[in-house]
Amino acid sequence: MIKSRARSSGLGAINGINITPFTDVCLVLLIIFLVTMPKIAADSIVLNLPQADPTPTVDKTPPILIHVVADGVNNYVFMVSDHDIQNFRVPSYNELYVELKKDFTTDPKQSLVLKADKAVPYQTMIDTIDTVRKSGFVDFGLAAAKTPVPGETSSSP
Repeated sequence: MIKSRARSSGLGAINGINITPFTDVCLVLLIIFLVTMPKIAADSIVLNLPQADPTPTVDKTPPILIHVVADGVNNYVFMVSDHDIQNFRVPSYNELYVELKKDFTTDPKQSLVLKADKAVPYQTMIDTIDTVRKSGFVDFGLAAAKTPVPGETSSSP
């Protein structure tokens, strides 16, 4: 009985390991590593980077605008605004294709924007987009009116 009291009251076996100091040391080493690593890596890698022109190049030519306008029942007219001619009427997809192909061969980097009335059916816009793509224009934009947000004041006149 005396032996059992001595074991329970004295320094006995450690049941668990205290990992708090170990964790603190690891975190400090990690922080030191993260702070010094970018400086070491930046000094060791030598790159010959190309120089860029600081002035941005802006395309001065206005885009070609194609307005798909409802002209009666199931009849649609394409109003094309070009940088040479303003708002000329193109009555069919074939004539639209010819005009756009001419513009594309003149300037392949020319931008193009499609606008349409609300009355124009979806299939007509799909056919118009197909005609635009067949003429060579792959990158083009679709214009839409901004929907007013309730409570927001309009800044446009």
